[in-house]
Amino acid sequence: MENSFHRNTSQKKEIIGAVLSAKRHLKADEVYSIVKKKIPEISLGTVYRNLKHLSEDGIISSTDHYGISFFEKPGNYHAHFECVKCEEIFDFPSKKPSVPENLGRIISLNLSVRGICKGCGA
Repeated sequence: MENSFHRNTSQKKEIIGAVLSAKRHLKADEVYSIVKKKIPEISLGTVYRNLKHLSEDGIISSTDHYGISFFEKPGNYHAHFECVKCEEIFDFPSKKPSVPENLGRIISLNLSVRGICKGCGA
């Protein structure tokens, strides 16, 4: 029997579209709000399950900050600046690190720096 998470459903397509078209990192409830406008019957649980599997499959990227998962486009290496006041996350460029071949290959990078953003009065 085929795993339902590997089927291309309209719900999954809308979830992917919401994440890939976002200009910032999205929390699951934000993805849910976006998708619910097009698919009113979708449940928050469905969004959470799909986000989990899509990030495990590398279709989207996820990162955890303050115990909350944030989702974004995959594939570009960058670090995150986390504001400790407003809890907003900002990207800044980072080169893909290299590791010795005998250790394996890098599939993701999760580097976070914490501070106070300009908007909060750094």
